[in-house]
Amino acid sequence: MTWVVENLATIIVALIVLLAVLLAIRSIYRNKRNGKFSCGGNCNSCNITCHEDPNLIEQYYQDRGK
Repeated sequence: MTWVVENLATIIVALIVLLAVLLAIRSIYRNKRNGKFSCGGNCNSCNITCHEDPNLIEQYYQDRGK
């Protein structure tokens, strides 16, 4: 029991970091499951998934004002 008391601050910080990581993973999973993804517009590093929606690249350039 004394070990827990002596390391309580470390345990709390570790739990907060773990919670933040789990929430980030959950957000990524939900976005992927709902078909949302982030396209940076860099077609050189594209893995072709952005081409599933034919209007996506056109919309990207319209949003950028090109």
